[in-house]
Amino acid sequence: MIRRGRALHTLLVLGLTLCCGVSAGVAHADLLSALPVTATVGASATRTSVPPGFLGLSLEYQAVPAYAGSAPGTINPTLVQLIRNLTPGQSPVLRIGGRSSDTTWWPVSHMRTPHGVKRSLTPAWMQTTRALAAALDARLILGVNLAAGSPKVAGAEARALVEGIGARYIQALEVGNEPDL
Repeated sequence: MIRRGRALHTLLVLGLTLCCGVSAGVAHADLLSALPVTATVGASATRTSVPPGFLGLSLEYQAVPAYAGSAPGTINPTLVQLIRNLTPGQSPVLRIGGRSSDTTWWPVSHMRTPHGVKRSLTPAWMQTTRALAAALDARLILGVNLAAGSPKVAGAEARALVEGIGARYIQALEVGNEPDL
């Protein structure tokens, strides 16, 4: 329960940081009094249909340069054509993260690399991912590291993804593949 509680707290602070500009360093009492929060749970479920022909692809963070290439100006044309062939006349959705969400981070200055992190996102990775999304007119679902248990780490990564890739290409930021971590 403590881990789930910490992950929920991190997600809440991340959401407030991104949406409302609330600092991730705000104490719990200050956070709760800073913004009125209302939550409503309805009895009826809402459904969104998957469009006919929808195809979403999932890649781990380290796979983007491996498949797309590491130079943003020369995205692998074979990959682009393959995805276009699978999604004719549509904007594909690329999910990037999955298990690698919890082992990847955007480095925070004056902070040690969190336990379990195996790779760091870089400006070159951001540029390559943006170029791939632009070449495909794709929307991205990007995993954010909550396994580090740090609102500062999650907030920095989310901001870096939005600023580095561009909100135009981002459909959503998501909890990593292993939210119980």
